[in-house]
Amino acid sequence: TSMKSREELMTVVKDALAETLNTDAGKITEETRLVNDLGAESIDFLDIVSELEKEVDYEVDFKALIASS
Repeated sequence: TSMKSREELMTVVKDALAETLNTDAGKITEETRLVNDLGAESIDFLDIVSELEKEVDYEVDFKALIASS
């Protein structure tokens, strides 16, 4: 797969957030806060990551992510 531009990645992220959180993608900006502005809960983050993994054909290593926090 080819590398996506910044604009293409933002569209993918906005669409994934809108789908997962049942909101309008047009209301999402780079400054939008997932919890405070969109009402995301911890379980939503798993759905968001899963959706993004499918869209960009990349698998997040949760063990490494948890270990680094």
